[in-house]
Amino acid sequence: MNPISMLTGATLDLILDDPLVNRFCLAVMAEAAAIGARIGCPLDAILAAVREIGELVGTATRSIDTLLGVTRLRARVDGLY
Repeated sequence: MNPISMLTGATLDLILDDPLVNRFCLAVMAEAAAIGARIGCPLDAILAAVREIGELVGTATRSIDTLLGVTRLRARVDGLY
């Protein structure tokens, strides 16, 4: 939820109340859980780490890639990356 909050400025309740954003968050979490299951870890919440592990175990991370990309771009625009 942190990257979505950073991108939108929204609090958790607003993120979860939007059905499209909520569905996207669930997709990201499902990808992270699938990768965690492949390596025997219940869940790894650090976005870039999940993507890197996904590459290592051959698991696609389409939603995570998108979220990481837009979060990184926002950080670059704000001079933080």
